[in-house]
Amino acid sequence: MKKMFFSVLTLSLMFIGQMTQAAPVWLSNEKGTETETRQLATFTNIISSGSVDIILKHGTVQEIKVVTDKGLAHKVRTEVNDNTLTVSNPGQYWNVKVLRVYITVPTIKEIKLTGSGDLETEGTFPCNDLLFNIRGSGDIKLNLNTVNVKGSISGSGDAEIYGVTGVLDLTLSGSGDIEAKGLRLAKLLLQVSGSGDAELEGVAEKVTIGHFSSGDISLTRLKAQDGDLEQRGSGDCSIFVTNELNVSNSGSGDVYVYGNPMKKRGSSHGSGDIYYK
Repeated sequence: MKKMFFSVLTLSLMFIGQMTQAAPVWLSNEKGTETETRQLATFTNIISSGSVDIILKHGTVQEIKVVTDKGLAHKVRTEVNDNTLTVSNPGQYWNVKVLRVYITVPTIKEIKLTGSGDLETEGTFPCNDLLFNIRGSGDIKLNLNTVNVKGSISGSGDAEIYGVTGVLDLTLSGSGDIEAKGLRLAKLLLQVSGSGDAELEGVAEKVTIGHFSSGDISLTRLKAQDGDLEQRGSGDCSIFVTNELNVSNSGSGDVYVYGNPMKKRGSSHGSGDIYYK
């Protein structure tokens, strides 16, 4: 029995040692914070692959500030390659209260979140043709003045977006939710194939929806003129259209139509129904 105990203990210690060697653990024991300003090459794309939170602000002069608990700023990596800033923090962090990067830039083209860190804008950020991608558990909150946005969520992180005009193209294949307000769209393209929910508010000339999963779609506060909806999932979908609507429902989820469209064509081949409100 003693030999077995010591064998298990030895294996446990070896495992912990290997984990520590592979992923160093950083402890925050000092009080207060420290700020480190960094001079980097210019960039228009951001990748966040760690647990660092990012605050994005619009400004004419690029500025990068790292704010952390005392003694940890040097652990945050900020590297620019091929016009892309990558923010990361290798290792594990315990008892850390502040781990943040403040980014001020004139414009931004693409944002990718692959870790657990969040990203949000401070104030309104004006830009055109923005791409965003959430593949981790980090959330994104964007207050924009933007023409054309294309976004995808394949992780568990949520997205909140405000202030998009032109075309909004969204793909949800993960468990993360999306909420968008203040929309003034010529076209909405929305495809939901994961368990995440989508809720949008504003106005749109045309909406095209593909619904293939258990996630719910709520567009009752997005006033659209025309719409095409293909429903093949188990989630429910509600839509507001005033002019012309085409609906095909071959799933088990229900479709709720608001706005009393002047022209409507609907077909239901699954167990789900189409309800005109």
